[in-house]
Amino acid sequence: MKLNARCIACQVNRYELRLRPILDEQLKMQHLNHIFQLILNSHPDDTLAYLNMQIDAYLEPIVPNLKDYKTIKQTYNQMMLALNPWFKQQLSTQKDELYASLQLARAGNYIDFGAMDSLSQDKLMELLNNAFEDKLDEKVYDSFVKELQQAQTLIYCLDNCGEIVVDMIAIKTIIKQFPHLKVIAMVRGGDVLNDVTI
Repeated sequence: MKLNARCIACQVNRYELRLRPILDEQLKMQHLNHIFQLILNSHPDDTLAYLNMQIDAYLEPIVPNLKDYKTIKQTYNQMMLALNPWFKQQLSTQKDELYASLQLARAGNYIDFGAMDSLSQDKLMELLNNAFEDKLDEKVYDSFVKELQQAQTLIYCLDNCGEIVVDMIAIKTIIKQFPHLKVIAMVRGGDVLNDVTI
């Protein structure tokens, strides 16, 4: 995801919280100024993940990140994997399985600890239960299908752990409907929040 003003404001708040254990206000301001410089020096095409990686590398020796994303990743992966039979049953009732699998994948994007400090499993279940009511843009979807028919390769950029389960369903549906396609699933090269890695 490319940087935008809302993302930057959210990240500044997140990093200010991480710096709060430092009691010296002047030292805290020096660290925030350095973070602001990293943001100001970012390129318009930089992604949020790249900026986070730079800021995390700067802050790690100063204030280690106390949030254990390894546990969070395992928790959400296991929770979503347990829902696999339900996902498959839900998809079997839909007229257009590809369309429906993309609706599920979109709902799964809620599992994003970069966008929110905490997630509600109840809210996630509500989004998944209502995924088929939230319609896709028809023009975008039709264009996507036409491109899949003509393309030789599809690179599917994976985002968050947990969400990867519904992404996997979408990928399998794409392969089933477009067997000529070579599908490559791309993950992060290193740990960033709860993002998917190898």
